[in-house]
Amino acid sequence: MARQFKPKTEATAIRGKSTGIPAFNPTAPTEDQIRQRAYELYLARGAAAGNEVGDWLQAEQELRAQRSHLRLAPTGS
Repeated sequence: MARQFKPKTEATAIRGKSTGIPAFNPTAPTEDQIRQRAYELYLARGAAAGNEVGDWLQAEQELRAQRSHLRLAPTGS
């Protein structure tokens, strides 16, 4: 019998129990934002098929880094 993969949530890491609800992460981009950026990367590569996963992962990484940077930026006083 194959073991199912269950991603850990913040609650799982803290309490050792799974609620089934992903932990809230304010720096996490939405799926639509990742999809849009991945499409932009695809177009920038000349719309050549074959690197969909790479485009998705790069888009996710860029958006997370961008959001993390914005969240950590000091506020104007």
